Amino acid sequence: MAIEFAPGVFPIPLPVEAVSLHANLSQLPSCAIPCVAESCPTSLLACLCGTDATKEDVDSCILASCTLPEALFSRNTTESVCGTAVRDDSIQFNMLNVALGAVTAVVVGTRILFRLFGSTGGYRHQHRLGADDWTCLLALLLGIPSTALMIFGLAKHGLGRDVWGLSLPDVTTFGIYFYVLEMMYVLLMALVKLTLSLFYLDIFSESTTLVRRLLWGTVVFQVAFALAFVVKVIFQCTPVSYYWTKFDLAADPEGHCIDMNASGWANAAIGVAVDIWLLAIPLTQVRKLNLHWKKKAGAVLMFMTGALVTVVSILRFQSIVYFASTTNPTWDQRGIVWWSTIEVNVGIVCTCMPSMRLVLLRLSPRVFGSGSSVASYTDPGSRHADRPRHHDDLGITDEEHGMRLEERHLGSTTELCKTPAVVEVHLDEGAHGDDDRNRHQNRGRSRGRSSGEDDCDPEEVDRAKERAAKTLSIELGEWNTRKG
Repeated sequence: MAIEFAPGVFPIPLPVEAVSLHANLSQLPSCAIPCVAESCPTSLLACLCGTDATKEDVDSCILASCTLPEALFSRNTTESVCGTAVRDDSIQFNMLNVALGAVTAVVVGTRILFRLFGSTGGYRHQHRLGADDWTCLLALLLGIPSTALMIFGLAKHGLGRDVWGLSLPDVTTFGIYFYVLEMMYVLLMALVKLTLSLFYLDIFSESTTLVRRLLWGTVVFQVAFALAFVVKVIFQCTPVSYYWTKFDLAADPEGHCIDMNASGWANAAIGVAVDIWLLAIPLTQVRKLNLHWKKKAGAVLMFMTGALVTVVSILRFQSIVYFASTTNPTWDQRGIVWWSTIEVNVGIVCTCMPSMRLVLLRLSPRVFGSGSSVASYTDPGSRHADRPRHHDDLGITDEEHGMRLEERHLGSTTELCKTPAVVEVHLDEGAHGDDDRNRHQNRGRSRGRSSGEDDCDPEEVDRAKERAAKTLSIELGEWNTRKG
């Protein structure tokens, strides 16, 4: 049977002195009366209007004994009798959304504009976006309407206010917006993790096959995980509309939902596990980078910015307690919405930190870059055509990348006999190109002498060197042609 009360609004709070205690008890649903009597055997009114601990005990009992509409009606009745003031922190929530949304939009916009117009050569000398740039941009495009829905949907219809100060339509509409934003949160966090995964795939383009397979596996897992949880969110209640009609105190709808708290904990725990996984993969590869220890330390710091997202995700755990088990959803669920908002925006900003480093380097190279990296950064003509797009993010210079190309074809004496090798690399780099060329030549000759070439057939070594020289000249041919 539907619960009857004044249509469109909750009962109006009355002065405590004017309320008949027995009359108000008769208004409570029959399932709630034993909970109230058990928790407050004496001095009923003083007990119900007393400590929050007593109210929580009563709420827990009522939630276990009654339907959600009955539980909400019971909470509204007791708070109205007590004359409890309606709390409201929706203004602070809106300010948080506007501030974080503006910062995120500026950071992502700066990243995209820098990739298209500000970088010296862009991706393979073309001013275009990489896969990680596109996923980051997609996260922003999805985040903008998400921010609007939180301000003009959730906050407008009750988030951050007590349920007994709201109208019935507001409570139901609140449920609809919460339903939509729950799906958007899953997609946004998946895009954040995909951006990091694709960024690492670009950085570690020369890493072992195992590392790249692990990263691609992470990408596939994130896509599958996001799709699975979106489907879960859509069909977590039967019928689907019960997700928001369960707040309709007048209609007393029929339906049921899965354990939302359990699924919320599972989503959060898996998200933190993936964050730690994405943090561990690049950190294990830093020591293998052919960089000075200072640059390795800088790379570690850059990767550790991702730990901020993990910290926020862990802090968000506490808010899941009231995700579904509450008789005051518009107030109690503000915590999970607050932390989810912070988590998404911090995640997007963290994925842009490497690009922000390049922007700062362009604005003030003496402050934010070392001498070698500044020289490399400020000379557009010194870009290798095939160097990974994000090598600048790690501070890898053109000289270091050239050495990598050479080292790809240099090895031990045995390798010289079996695989292509090169000793002399000629890079026409203008004024300071001679120094780099001599450095490459000396490096090659030194390696050739120290590796014990005498153990191999000299003619075979010469043929191997010739093959390697041709291979390397093909790799650098486009760049040499452009410089010429």
